[in-house]
Amino acid sequence: MTHVLITGAASGIGLALSTVCLQKGHTVIMVDNNEIKLLSEIERLNSQFSGAILAHVCDITQPDAVQQLASTLYNKLSYINWIFNNAGIIGNVAPIWQQNLEQIKKVIDVNVFGMIHMIQSFMPLLLQQQSPAHIINMASLY
Repeated sequence: MTHVLITGAASGIGLALSTVCLQKGHTVIMVDNNEIKLLSEIERLNSQFSGAILAHVCDITQPDAVQQLASTLYNKLSYINWIFNNAGIIGNVAPIWQQNLEQIKKVIDVNVFGMIHMIQSFMPLLLQQQSPAHIINMASLY
């Protein structure tokens, strides 16, 4: 059984990746910070792929929350084969000198530090497991 973790899984590319992985027969761990949207999509997908989905609400900008996610998943599954660091946000599309500093920080927190938190929390566990593992870091033009 292949275990696939996808961040930003409640919408967009993350939701599409979740669907494709489920169609391929993988167990998918859908992670998102939007609990309402995540549970709604899981309810919809469960009608087709019952028992193949795990849901976890997690704000990847919070290192302690990501560490807790890693611990919880390894206690439950013992291995993860694929991690798609997909979660990301788009800020205002404007020259940097016209941007609000708080919005810039929010984009960097999600798009850069969120990915770093995932790698720091999961990589030591991936290196210890017996199953092959891959981390895919995704980024947009933004």
